[in-house]
Formats: sequence, C-alpha cells, structure tokens
Amino acid sequence: MTQLCLMEYPTIKNALVSLEGWNGEYPALSGSQVIFTCPAGFTDGATEHHATCSETPDTWCTSFLASGARCPKFVYPECRKTAKGKEYIGKMNKTENGNDCLRWDSRPYPTPKDFQSLLSFEEHFLNEDPGSHENYCKNPALRERPWCFISNPDIIWEFCDIPICEDPGEFSLGPVSLPYRIHFTILWESSGYPKITGTESPDNIDM
Repeated sequence: MTQLCLMEYPTIKNALVSLEGWNGEYPALSGSQVIFTCPAGFTDGATEHHATCSETPDTWCTSFLASGARCPKFVYPECRKTAKGKEYIGKMNKTENGNDCLRWDSRPYPTPKDFQSLLSFEEHFLNEDPGSHENYCKNPALRERPWCFISNPDIIWEFCDIPICEDPGEFSLGPVSLPYRIHFTILWESSGYPKITGTESPDNIDM
C-alpha cells in the first residue's frame, strides 16, 4: 500500500530546494524527494541533503539531523542583489526544476530573441568570454532573473532559483575589458538597472 506524507517536509534554513517525484502539493506519495543544496556549502561538508517521504505513514526520512546541517546565509556572489540578477556571478549550475545547465560556449540553440541585435553573442558576457562562465546560471540580457540552457530541446531553457541577498548593499564587477565596460553600462542604464560602480564613461576614455 502506498503511504502518504501529510505533514510538511523538514527544511534547512537558507538552503535551495528542488523536488523530485512530486510537484510540491500535499499529500506527497512515498518516494517523493526534496533535495537541498547550499551555495555557501553545508557546515557538515555535504554537497547536498535529501528528505524523502518514507514507507512509514506521514514520515520524512532525511540525510541530516535537525541540529547538524546548516547552510550559511547567502553572501554575494552566491546571491543576487537585484530582481533581474544581471550582476550574479555565482556558481549555481542547476535550474529551479533540478536540470543541469549546459555550457554557454556550447551554444546548443539559436541566439535568444532577447539578446541585443547590435551585440554579438559573446558581447553579452563579462569580458566577451562565454566559456569563462562555464554552465553557471546567468542573465545575459533582459529576462526576469538568471537562467540557463538545458538539454531538453522541447524546453530549451529554465530559470534558476538564485536567492536575493539579505543585504544587497553596493557591488562592483571589478576590472573588465574596455569594450565590455561600455556595452554593459549602456545596457544597464537603458534598462533602468543600477549603474555599476567602478566603470568608466566614454568621456574619460582615451580613444
């Protein structure tokens, strides 16, 4: 007889959550699984933790003890400081549905329609180098939040679950190549995004 979990699954504060075998609605069937990941790294050294609805009625079996697994709060760059997250440079490489992200430099599909037509594919990335971003979630253009390509050609891409930083504050991307600084500043200002600190305006550049 299939057992059900009526009570909510145990949680780990600050951890990212993805689901396998169910859609998050209760009751959950036995075997339904919750996967926890922590961008900052779990304090017990684990790369991920699980909670599974067991064959025992209304019981979640976990890979962690309530007092033993902690996920430090999100600190930039493993969180986003704005809603769109264009400044996000963390290492999340799974979508909110748990699918693996594909490398940006593999270009598995045609150029997205939201990419600027006046810029090349490469110019949408820091230092015009998609390969340096590997398969990490990004928001190279104007979507609602960071995303990535996935291997399913019927879906093509999915959003990533990148948390908002608890204390957004100010941020800087650090030194970048000259063409990128100009493009990036133009894109952000024309889109109403915060101006990046530390960039140079064309008036200050010796051409």
